[in-house]
This record gives sequence, structure tokens and C-alpha cells, in this order.
Amino acid sequence: MRDARPSRRFVMRRLLAGRGILVFLAFGLVLYLAVARFFGEKAHLPSIDSSSVLLLVGALGVEFAAKGAFAGMFKVAVRAGGFHLGFRDAVRAALVASGVARLIPAGGAFTPAAMAWTVRDEVPGTAGAALRTTVLTYGGLLLGTGGAILWARAAGLGLAVNAGVVTIGISGVAAGALLLSGPRWMHSITRRLPQRLRRLIGPTAVDRRVTLLEVGLLMVRLGTEAGSMLLVLSAFGIHLSPVRGFVVYGVAHLVGGLPGSPGGLGVIEAGLVGVLALFGVSPSVSLGPILVYRVIAYWIPAGAGIFAGAHTWMSQDLAETTEGEDTVGD
Repeated sequence: MRDARPSRRFVMRRLLAGRGILVFLAFGLVLYLAVARFFGEKAHLPSIDSSSVLLLVGALGVEFAAKGAFAGMFKVAVRAGGFHLGFRDAVRAALVASGVARLIPAGGAFTPAAMAWTVRDEVPGTAGAALRTTVLTYGGLLLGTGGAILWARAAGLGLAVNAGVVTIGISGVAAGALLLSGPRWMHSITRRLPQRLRRLIGPTAVDRRVTLLEVGLLMVRLGTEAGSMLLVLSAFGIHLSPVRGFVVYGVAHLVGGLPGSPGGLGVIEAGLVGVLALFGVSPSVSLGPILVYRVIAYWIPAGAGIFAGAHTWMSQDLAETTEGEDTVGD
């Protein structure tokens, strides 16, 4: 019978297999802090009082509420495929997908694979449900951002008035509506794919209309993420209306989700500062608060995602080695 040492080696080997992600996270954080320090003299970060601290704490809580809504969307999508996924497992998948997975240089394209991998022991074959959740998220983000741009333009809320803005807004609404209708034919589309891809996507890719529950969870997720940003900006004296805030949030996060930008690092920050400048907020004023916001919105959840991912690696390896020892013992 095997002793305990092979089990520990096996666990550590699989944990070290994810060392690239851990190293990337550490390197990214160091680089992030270095850039923040470099711009520290140019970035105006006013002193904060107790009310500002409460706003920052509230922003962190709201950000994790957004992750809960994301997990709820995934849970509903898995249930639509005829399976049951616990909410805690869905939250774990959401943390890994929105944090650790975004460190991979593929923008948001790696998100479904990370979600399905995280819960593969609990419910195998959830890539279809994860893909549905991701498509709905980007569809809602495009639709909401395009609509907010058109609203801001029509209401004269400080956005540059030109034909290009209207075109961007209409394009966002149209693309978002198209993506939101996509899950209705997901199974019909995937069954035409090669067998290997169909097997990877799994049985949770079903033809199903978007339900009111999914729309509600999507609105909660996008609203709370934008609200978290507004709370951080308010803590530093930058006050935006909800419409302006969603334009800033939506444009920056759409750009940050493009492939080649790991987690949108640097791209989202530049987008946030740039769009805020269109609303009359000087970059020297907005840069400091934006860096604080990104720590709250990305780095802290990414740390939670690292913990959730490590827990998954360890649980899977312990289960595999225990099964192997039982087989040898028999």
C-alpha cells in the first residue's frame, strides 16, 4: 500500500502546474504598483475621511455582489441543461473566471473554459452553460453601453456630440441584441461543429430563450459593477450620474475584454481615464481614484479567485490520489 508521501508530491506537482498563473499575478501586481507609484506625483489623490472609507468598503461589497450575480447566471444556465450546481460552486467558478482566468492573454475568451474547469468534478460538461453565461454578459454589456451612449448624447450629458457617437451607440445596441438572442440557437449551432468540439462544449448547450431571471441577474451584475466604480469615484469627490457612469464603465470594459489584453490590465485603466476626460474630468484628477478602483474591482477578487482555484487543484488531486490508493489497496 502507498504511503502519504506520493499523495503530497502529486498535489504539489499539480499546484505547481498553475505556477505560471501565480507568477503572472505577482508580476502583474508588482508592475501595477510600480506604474501607480510612477504616476503618483501626477495623479491627484485627495485625502479621505471616514465617509470615504465607508464608500470604498461599500464598493468592495458591491463588487462581490456582482460576482454573486455572475454565479447565479451560471447556475441557471447549468440547470437549463438538466443538471444541478450548488451556489457555492458557482461562486467559486465565477471568481476563478473573472479573476484568475482573465490573467490569460486571451481577454474574455478564456472565461467559459475556466468556469467549466473549476466545477468539472461537481458537474462535468458545463462549458456550454459557461459559454451561454459569457455570451449573455457581453451582449448585455454591449446593449447597455450602446443605450447609455445614446441616452447621454440625447440628454446632452457632456459626451461629444457628433455622428460617430450615434453610430457607436446604435452599433452597440444592435450587437448586444444579436448576442442576447444567440443562446436561443446554441444547441442548433453546436451540433454542426466537429465531434471533438461538441464533446468539449458538453450537454449544457441547449436551445433556450433568455429568461426573465437571467435578464434580472444580468442587470444586477452590470449595475453593481458600474455602481462599484461610481462609489469609488464618489469617495474621491468625482460625482457622475448613473448614465455617465455606465458609459465610462461599459466602454472601458468592452475594450479591456479584447483578446491580447490579460484581464484588461492597463487597457481598462486607460479607457476609464479617457472616457472620463470626455465628461470633463482631468486625467490628473481621475488617475489616482481609477487605480484604487481597479484594486477593489480586480486585484482583490483575483486574489479570491487564486484561493478558489488552488482549492480546486488540491481537491481534485487529493481525490485522484485517494482513488488510486484505494485501487492499490484492493
